Amino acid sequence: MYLGYFNFHTKPFELLPDPGFLFPSPAHKKALAYLEYGLYVQSGFILLTGEVGAGKTTLIRSLLGKVPRSTTIAKIFNTKVNSTQLVRMINDDFGLESSSTDKADLLRELYAFLIEQYAAKRRSVLIIDEAQNLEPEQLEEVRLLSNLETDSHKLLQIILVGQPELRDKLRSPELMQLRQRILVHCHLPPLSAQETERYIRHRLEQAGNGEALVWMEGTMELLHAASRGIPRLINIACDYALLEAYTAGSREISRASLEKILRQLDFEVQFWPEEGSGPQNQPAQDKNPAAKTTDKRAAARLIHHINVLTEAVSHLIQRVSRLEEAACPPGNRGDAAGLHSRLEALEQALALLGQEASSGAARYEEETAPPLSGNGEQEQRIDNVEQRPEDASAGETAQPNTRQGDSRPDRERELGPYAHAFL
Repeated sequence: MYLGYFNFHTKPFELLPDPGFLFPSPAHKKALAYLEYGLYVQSGFILLTGEVGAGKTTLIRSLLGKVPRSTTIAKIFNTKVNSTQLVRMINDDFGLESSSTDKADLLRELYAFLIEQYAAKRRSVLIIDEAQNLEPEQLEEVRLLSNLETDSHKLLQIILVGQPELRDKLRSPELMQLRQRILVHCHLPPLSAQETERYIRHRLEQAGNGEALVWMEGTMELLHAASRGIPRLINIACDYALLEAYTAGSREISRASLEKILRQLDFEVQFWPEEGSGPQNQPAQDKNPAAKTTDKRAAARLIHHINVLTEAVSHLIQRVSRLEEAACPPGNRGDAAGLHSRLEALEQALALLGQEASSGAARYEEETAPPLSGNGEQEQRIDNVEQRPEDASAGETAQPNTRQGDSRPDRERELGPYAHAFL
């Protein structure tokens, strides 16, 4: 509609995952390099995660455009299936025709096909999109597919693509074997404010006119805050901005016009309904996703600390047992002498946990309390509590970490503020 007006040869903000519009942000370039490396070394599993609309499918399509012609690819997009249906869908996408509904028969046919491909010096790659929807049973079935191998080569490379919940799911103890086979892991974070502006310029240039629209002061910051740096939401807002300018016969977009567009789109209600009623109603600090939190995040953080301390207590108990068995000979006296101080540190750590639990409960009550009437005060929000990467592993079903043989640096990172007490 507005292509001729802005001198575009194609729409700059289509929602289709066109590799030609792939924005080379540092994170995207790094992820693409990692994916190419994973395919080159024929690693068993590759994991790509990112928020909805972060550009995962576009990145995968860009990757597929670079694979050798001798590569056979199967792509699975419907993951709301059982294990047998999943195997059948994989066979179908590889072009295998079968009338059997028995999973054992389907697996034999798949194995025979992969052997044929290997003999013909062809590589086989399986891409599973929306993998966060797979239940642990199906993820284990996918892991078993990676067992199809010769003495020296994997017959099947598997790329798992999904939302951040997939990483959380893979951290469960029952999927440890699968987790250990993931040799390449890439994550696409949201774009920063500076990257958002460069992303918009890049899309306009790719469409034929990088100077098609003048963005007035404050518009880029407003757009980044409302979209939270998610490329798909940026595309939606920018498409409306171009249409608004075209309708008004203008080549610029003002902050007031953009605010009107964002009120109509109301991303906060459409995509994050639990966190607000719209970008126009949020204080500036609340538009930073790192500053937002919920009772679920607070609970996850506390559960993580509990799990770490539980493991640490178990570690100390084992050391006490060893000391008792050895009856504290001269070689172990230093260990025994330091045990009391470590137990005191553990007591302090537990006290810290209790304080954090009490503080978290108080903040939750403030957050969920109705607004006060009569004095204009509003409900308080929990700010400046950023979920750390290790916090994402905690949840209602989180279990203590029981990995063996970790190095001291790894243990220190895992135990965090409690490391001095147990190492």
